[in-house]
Amino acid sequence: MRHRLVQLADADAEAYAEVVRATKAPSAEGFRREEAMRQATRTLVDIITACGDVLGGLTEMTGAGYVKVLGDVAGAAYLAEASAAAARQGAEINLGLLGDVNFREVVSRQVLYKRAAKGAGS
Repeated sequence: MRHRLVQLADADAEAYAEVVRATKAPSAEGFRREEAMRQATRTLVDIITACGDVLGGLTEMTGAGYVKVLGDVAGAAYLAEASAAAARQGAEINLGLLGDVNFREVVSRQVLYKRAAKGAGS
């Protein structure tokens, strides 16, 4: 899991860098900016999913009764929730900047579904 999270952090940094490069490109390359924004948004959705996986694993740990590490588990849960919330906010902002209506609708449903699923599990 740790390896996957590090990969996602690197992918997010690269996606952001590509958005910056594409934004500085001539206006004739608007398609490049749009694709960079779509990729950055996909990466954020992957981060939201990974955070959900982390929370699921932490739930299993708490159910197993590892009393000595409950404080650490709680801290990890807060970090995973905050990371998912930040990624969700970033995805929602990106979606507002994209012209691709179909992509916006599909990803909005994914992000809203993940939010609803998290709420149902609370």
